Amino acid sequence: MDFREEQRLHNGAEVATFSRGTNSEIPTIQIIAEQDGVAVDTNIKYVANTTKGLDAGYDIGNFGGSTFDVFTHLVESSENKDFTIQSLPNSDFDTTVIPLGFISEAGKEIKLSVNTIALPSEIKVYIEDRATGDFTEIEAGSSYSFTTTSKLTGVGRFYIHTSAKVLDIEDIASVNGTVEIFKSGNQEVTIKGLEQGEMAIVKLYSVLGSEIYSSKIVGDTMNKITPDVLETGIYIVRVEGTAGITSKKIVFNK
Repeated sequence: MDFREEQRLHNGAEVATFSRGTNSEIPTIQIIAEQDGVAVDTNIKYVANTTKGLDAGYDIGNFGGSTFDVFTHLVESSENKDFTIQSLPNSDFDTTVIPLGFISEAGKEIKLSVNTIALPSEIKVYIEDRATGDFTEIEAGSSYSFTTTSKLTGVGRFYIHTSAKVLDIEDIASVNGTVEIFKSGNQEVTIKGLEQGEMAIVKLYSVLGSEIYSSKIVGDTMNKITPDVLETGIYIVRVEGTAGITSKKIVFNK
């Protein structure tokens, strides 16, 4: 079904209702963006027998032409086209990363929120902001806000991740403030702050809490690990050294 451009806009006070007549039996994530009292949305539907590429009749293109808008790009073979509705297979939640795009003027605040319908209860929705490195779970009633520093016209900064519940924060809490962990490549992590010659253990956990990688390292100015065996998704990197434990959520890309 096509939607007229005016159907994409709805009053900010009414964003709790689906603006595109979402079928309640289809698992759906509705991403709502609000700016200056105007709300627009884009929907991700999980439909059996669809693909991560273009599915005629299931993926609905964006009309464009608005000064403020939100959309997604196809997970595969997007050809830089904007979509108002994207349909994806109803599986592989943990490995699917969805590019999220905006049209906005500079110096504007955008507030993102999420509605879900019929989504499996264990699946959580995360907004990744690659400009800040933030990884934020968006639940019903919560939101993520940012201010544009330049004009936005496409994708590249924000991504939607879906995943089962992350390892309990008590198990991954940092108790060693001197060690830094950050992503330095698609399959590379850099660890900074270990004492020279210090023996440490680096472990990787899936979001379900399963240990999937372990390696011993000797402290240097900067230590790098390259598991190179990970599918795209969210992982916990945990460094166990003499001064304590430091952990961080990292998104790996295949």
